[in-house]
Amino acid sequence: MTTRDRGKRSRCVGDDDECILLDQKERTTVIPTGLVSHAVDPAVVRMVEIACEASDVITCFGNDAVFSYCVAALRNGLPLPNLEDKSFWQFALKHAAQGSTVRGPGVSEQLASAFIAHYAESFAEHDTRRLGYHANFFEYMAVNEAQNYCEYAKMETLNEHLITYLKGKYQLRWKSWAKALAQRIVAPEPLNYHDMHSELVEDRGTAWIDEVIWMESLERNRFLGMEDNGPLRYRYWMLEQLDTAVALHDPLYDGEDTPIPARFTLLPSHSCGSTRFVDLCGYTMFKLLPKIRHTHPDFYDRANASPRKAKLDTYFNAPRKNGWQRGRLVRSNGVELHTLFEKNMEYMINGRPKKRAKKWRATDKDSTPKRK
Repeated sequence: MTTRDRGKRSRCVGDDDECILLDQKERTTVIPTGLVSHAVDPAVVRMVEIACEASDVITCFGNDAVFSYCVAALRNGLPLPNLEDKSFWQFALKHAAQGSTVRGPGVSEQLASAFIAHYAESFAEHDTRRLGYHANFFEYMAVNEAQNYCEYAKMETLNEHLITYLKGKYQLRWKSWAKALAQRIVAPEPLNYHDMHSELVEDRGTAWIDEVIWMESLERNRFLGMEDNGPLRYRYWMLEQLDTAVALHDPLYDGEDTPIPARFTLLPSHSCGSTRFVDLCGYTMFKLLPKIRHTHPDFYDRANASPRKAKLDTYFNAPRKNGWQRGRLVRSNGVELHTLFEKNMEYMINGRPKKRAKKWRATDKDSTPKRK
């Protein structure tokens, strides 16, 4: 794992062939290690694989269902969800996996009914049921999806999509041309032409540039200025405009009848097992025990009888050195395991904060008798 070099002291712990850097001034750090080297029992590896398989199915279908519903909502005037809130994602993922209709505080009854009806119409033929997982399993996935959309909804990402949109709609040969237009569309005040791309001015002319900037600025301000609108509606409008790029294509520009391709997605998408990690806490691992009851009976009996069955150290063997304690959460994509380490963290025990006890080790200086 690469740490940021900002003058902070670091310590290297672990084996000689796998050095782990821990920042002593940070409260937490995440260490990626190999799954097989980190899970000491084949049964644990299988449990992690089962959880990752379930997470892939749920998040892929759940993401597709939310994407499909958002498109239908934008076209038909249905209520749009707040994709930056984990409540809707948790509701959507649990409905995709278990058919649950329980909605959280951030999901209205109208929105829940519309999503359930759309899911029944569009995804009724797909079997995405994954039983035996508790609420935290879906909450972790919902948090990841909400965080991914928060990054996707930032103006920096929206402006990058604006560049892609301009390049595809107006069939601009170079991305730098579209970037020059986008900088003037999003600028709060008019910009001069002293830094405008000279080849774009020669190719299209200042009159065409002025018209595009005026028209696109007007549309952008109109969309983003309305109370109910935001990046989602504006991005959907740009995608609709890209669909008509063929009609705006000028064959005399580059001598071809095929338009320059340009595309982005309405929501952040992912392929199965490529970018998403499943979060595993001790309780999740305990709930996975029945799934290996018949394939690994010895491990099942041993882990089920352990008094620490709800803790991670029942399943994972992580190093603990130099005052760092392993946390109660790991992440895995089925290939590698990311372990959360925590330094002097406080946990809630029966409603009261409890700090981990410090274990002091005497040094040579501490054990040297004082001079009389």
